[in-house]
Amino acid sequence: MKQSNRLFVFFAIGILAFSLSVVYAQETSGKKVLTIQDYGRWRSIASVAVSDDGNWASWIYQLREGDGTLYVKQLDGDKVYTISIGSEPSGARGGGGFGGFGGGGGGGPQFSDDCSWVAYYVNPPYRAATAGGRGAEGRGGAPPAPGGQGGAQGAPAPAPTRRLELLNLASGDKMSWDSVASFAFAKGSRALIVKRAKLDREAAHNGTDMIVRLLDRGVDELFGSTGEYVINKPGTLLAFTADAAGMNGNGVAVLDLAAGIRRTLDSGKALYEKPAWDDEGTALALLKGEKKEGFVERENSLLAFKGMDKGEPEAHYGCQSLAVGIPLGAPHPVRVQKQNRRPAPRHAGHPGRLPEGAEAAHAGQFL
Repeated sequence: MKQSNRLFVFFAIGILAFSLSVVYAQETSGKKVLTIQDYGRWRSIASVAVSDDGNWASWIYQLREGDGTLYVKQLDGDKVYTISIGSEPSGARGGGGFGGFGGGGGGGPQFSDDCSWVAYYVNPPYRAATAGGRGAEGRGGAPPAPGGQGGAQGAPAPAPTRRLELLNLASGDKMSWDSVASFAFAKGSRALIVKRAKLDREAAHNGTDMIVRLLDRGVDELFGSTGEYVINKPGTLLAFTADAAGMNGNGVAVLDLAAGIRRTLDSGKALYEKPAWDDEGTALALLKGEKKEGFVERENSLLAFKGMDKGEPEAHYGCQSLAVGIPLGAPHPVRVQKQNRRPAPRHAGHPGRLPEGAEAAHAGQFL
């Protein structure tokens, strides 16, 4: 017992001596001794990107506790745009989610492929983000209002939302959209797709507003109750599903981005999910799920549409999941196989994985 006590004392003295030597070294070298308060002022560089033509670069100076700053610099000129983009909400670090400085898929600010635009998120300022994300007494937040003043006592403050900004690199003009969940440029920079966030977490449907900014014309097109969207690889066609309250008006449609013509391909009181294009951008596949009385799972059917680049596409219906006894669940994405353009659900890694050859059986009627 005495031996262990001696070892503990020697160990404590050693740690103290080492700490004092570090402090002495910092003081004699003239360097500042860091404290906990200094950590919040540390900055890191994140989301570095270069435009396709190599003329523009962007990066974010990100504070651990405070607002980040986006820099967009012209490499062969003297233009520099400096933009305060707020603070990452709680839990945003590490990627994904509604917060962060990310682009359409959780990455950084995105340049259009014609190098004329850059789009990026702007989060609420640091104090607003911490007050909304961690409660009113979070880091830097104001104390909660008493009952009867500004809301019911104990009611949580609404979470602050982020906006999307679009910057014209030539003129410096900006425009923005509030409460944005994701965005994407179409190939060729004909359009910017802006998907707004779901703010009513209690709603049974997931459809929200989708805004199509036609960059060549400078106008917005609004599509309400949009579920999922996907642009074909040539950047000419935008497919999207409708997911409305009570499934009223649900369906799948395609928008010709050049002509501005919308065409509804299918509709009904069902849930339309996982739209996917083939590599050429002329065939589309997705799942259509209907709730059947007495069944736990939805009855999903696989829909396919070929010849989308023609006047009237060829539609194929069927391939019901219950025909083989295994539901084509919503978590599984759909792909359009290059060979014969056969749409097939992906089941790899699923506990109820289909037997070998079942994928082809599902898609065989679309050949």
